[in-house]
Amino acid sequence: MTITQPAAATADAFSRRHFDFLIIGGGTAGLAVAARLAEADASFTVGVLKAGGIVEDDEDIDIPGHYGRALPRLASRDGATTRSRRPRPPLAARKATRRHQRPELHGLESR
Repeated sequence: MTITQPAAATADAFSRRHFDFLIIGGGTAGLAVAARLAEADASFTVGVLKAGGIVEDDEDIDIPGHYGRALPRLASRDGATTRSRRPRPPLAARKATRRHQRPELHGLESR
């Protein structure tokens, strides 16, 4: 697998490129899919589009044991990972709860 473009391309440069596969989401699943596609055939071009900014040379990210320390700081800076929500009452206090029906299986018995 060869990386031909810098990992942090500008949005303008990224939008002008053609990719065989464009993965939306840079989480663990998105990056795993991108890596598998890139390994499957060296001629494939794979792009990954993720939310948030680029963070470089941050000790709280580079050292695996420090990862949790960076989350509150990065979330407040990015804004993409923080959402304001109305507080919701506990499930038991709500007026309506959802009931999920179970399918009936005819002809099958468990003993």
